[in-house]
Amino acid sequence: MLAQWSTNNSANLIPAALTFVNLAPRRIDYRIGVALAGVVGTLCFPWEILNNLFTFLGYCGAFLLSIGGIMVADYYVLRGRRVNVPALYDPQGQYRYAGGFNPAGLVAWIVAGAAAAWWSDYSVFVGFPLGALLYLALMKLVVLPRHPQPEMAAAEGYLATSEGGELGLSRRRPVHPPAPRRDGGRGRPARGSVTRAGGGSPHPSPRDHRHEEPRADKEQEAAEAAR
Repeated sequence: MLAQWSTNNSANLIPAALTFVNLAPRRIDYRIGVALAGVVGTLCFPWEILNNLFTFLGYCGAFLLSIGGIMVADYYVLRGRRVNVPALYDPQGQYRYAGGFNPAGLVAWIVAGAAAAWWSDYSVFVGFPLGALLYLALMKLVVLPRHPQPEMAAAEGYLATSEGGELGLSRRRPVHPPAPRRDGGRGRPARGSVTRAGGGSPHPSPRDHRHEEPRADKEQEAAEAAR
């Protein structure tokens, strides 16, 4: 009983309550969301669903597969893993589309999900590719001409995950301080340091500048240890 109680609270009740909170966060708090989740969950007659479990899972999976195809087509094919992050928090931004809904996504989801549910035995081979193809066609023909997406045309300036170079971050090599010299630091000056005798360059390169401070600290420690 304790296992059922804890599992259903964490896996079923809390996500459903947060879903209701996200629908109207100004009017529904977490307590009301929990109560609504309990009422709606009871009205769904879950014991009847249990009697037809595999049929329910087949229909549910058919519509979920079409959503997966839409997500993959949008993120990887259309946007090339680029996302305009500031626009995600703009209520009137580019992702608002038509009244807050993307018609291409809704139509592709309903059509592909219905087709996959009709052929539920082959829902994997119907829902996912059909949802992706319908979404791509509707986006290019209907949605994008009316609601342009800047990150689809620009190659740089937008967040792209998993690749540091695409974020504009330089891949710096780790700085490894050199080992202490046997002469106690009284030999040749560090590369890139300025010397009066003209042995060093008066304008050290940025790469040498990164090694200058760790090298000087290590040489000072080695000189003190030699004394």
